[in-house]
Amino acid sequence: MKTFKKIAKWMGLVTLGIVIVLFAFVGGLTTFHHIALVTERGRLDNNPGQLVTVNGNRMNVYIRGEQQGNDPTLIFISGAGTAAPIYNFMPLLNRLPNYRLVVVERFGYGYSDIVRGLDRDISSMLSDTRKALILANIELENLILLPHSMGGLEALYWANQHPDEIKAIIGLDMAVPDSYNYLDFDSEKSQIMMARGLKFFGLSRLMGNTQGTADLTNHQRRQQNALGHRNFVNPSLVAEGLALLDNIEIVRENSDTSVPMLMFSSHGKDIDDNWVPTQEAFANERANRQLIVKHAGHYIHQYHVVENIANEIIAFVGGLL
Repeated sequence: MKTFKKIAKWMGLVTLGIVIVLFAFVGGLTTFHHIALVTERGRLDNNPGQLVTVNGNRMNVYIRGEQQGNDPTLIFISGAGTAAPIYNFMPLLNRLPNYRLVVVERFGYGYSDIVRGLDRDISSMLSDTRKALILANIELENLILLPHSMGGLEALYWANQHPDEIKAIIGLDMAVPDSYNYLDFDSEKSQIMMARGLKFFGLSRLMGNTQGTADLTNHQRRQQNALGHRNFVNPSLVAEGLALLDNIEIVRENSDTSVPMLMFSSHGKDIDDNWVPTQEAFANERANRQLIVKHAGHYIHQYHVVENIANEIIAFVGGLL
């Protein structure tokens, strides 16, 4: 009996020690994380874009290159949760040197302000984007939209609501309304809430940089990492995620557009088995929609196929002129 009591006491002490170590580890990581956020915020002082004030808050607009004659302006729209859109698109931007290229960072993305209590319905988000472009002296005409992932919803809605502004859409593994038919929204919400907890305690730092980008200088990579920690599941992104179901239905009813479309699709393995068939069905709805499936992941502009994608974009844009 004494032996069992000793074992039980020893196990209790070990368990207590493990709990103390875990609390100390999490407490230390949480403290480090919040101090690091302040330090990293101070390093975000080399914004390559320009901040414009939209509805009292600052949005970042990155402009690269000059418009040549009647050439269109290419507008890049990031997907949900892409912490640093400018750097994320950089491999493709670097391969399109002869166009005026623009990346608009929505609230909560990149160098733009993180804003609480935002309406993230699709109409409000599009309004923000268009206002930011106007304030950055980009004319709302002769635009080609290049949306990634959820940015496809904004692009389709934009072309439907303002067809005189949009010349074409080039999808970078863009979502269409039916892409979300198989979405378990309750599970998605639970994951968002869990991610918020991970961020508060600093555990998100242990995940590493999941959106690392090629073609970046060391400085740009440090900026991307700092933005990743700053913007991970922030209030603006959470509000956007919680508005997704309503936005899907709005776009479903307002997505018909006759503008030419070139759609690059990933192999779909990062998402689900229905991704490519859904893209194919959407592309087949109109004769002026072309789908090209690449053997690459969801961030299709991050992979070895980016050179080929750039060349096909150049050929497609040239055919529109």
